[in-house]
Amino acid sequence: MASSFRPPFWRRGLALGVLGLGLASLGLANPATAAPRLSPTDLALLNRVTWGARPADAEAMAAQGPDRWLDAQLRPDAPDTLPPAAQAQIDAMPISHASLAERVVDLE
Repeated sequence: MASSFRPPFWRRGLALGVLGLGLASLGLANPATAAPRLSPTDLALLNRVTWGARPADAEAMAAQGPDRWLDAQLRPDAPDTLPPAAQAQIDAMPISHASLAERVVDLE
């Protein structure tokens, strides 16, 4: 039987409070800074997806909206590139040029 444990309300509140203190130290929760106002859910998403919430990331999320911002994080416009030597080694592998169907047939 799967457990559906949920921490008590005060623990969730404490966790959000600690997140708020961390964000305040970054200037995200300070209304005097130029950082945009985001909901606690959006800030939690920002903190979880990145290496930690930064004002520039908060501005990007506020400008794009959380859904478009997350989509941009998961599918960036510019593909990541490998160093030329590493890409050459990958290109030299026969498996790099075979289709999925060909690999399945070879395995069977």
